[in-house]
Amino acid sequence: MDIIRVLRAWEEVEGKMAALYKQYGQWFQHDAEAGDLFNRISMQETAHRNGISFEIKMESQNRGSFGEVDVELEPIAQFAATVNRAQTPPRPPSLEEAVRLALKLEQQAAAEHFCALLTRQSNAGVEALVKSMHNMRAANHAHLAELKSFAARRGFLPPASEAVATPAPPAE
Repeated sequence: MDIIRVLRAWEEVEGKMAALYKQYGQWFQHDAEAGDLFNRISMQETAHRNGISFEIKMESQNRGSFGEVDVELEPIAQFAATVNRAQTPPRPPSLEEAVRLALKLEQQAAAEHFCALLTRQSNAGVEALVKSMHNMRAANHAHLAELKSFAARRGFLPPASEAVATPAPPAE
């Protein structure tokens, strides 16, 4: 598959994530900490989208520097559809629902970030793009940590000391 198709799909997802978090920032502006959290993450997602836009421009100018890449677009499209649904809920979510969804999205984005798909490519032209993807993946992990911390402070998640595994039932 052409790398530009993959990058455009990725760019779209980052833009949708930025818009969702901006929407959450507006919905929860009455709560300064929550509004600031979502607005900050929205700006970072916008920066990710802009970085991908730059990669698209670079590849467009250097057509052929990448070979075909082995990437399935369906998981990316499914993720984008999930974000779309989050942007058009039947009713605005509670803060806890929004934070839980953001945690789920960031976990999926961090796990599914497309760097793993492209790092397998043997094409030397991929190196700069892979570095960029790893940086964005690290940023997603930072978003996840920030959201988890916020959720724990607000009582949406158990404190780390309480988040222990359930003991196994006694042996008979």
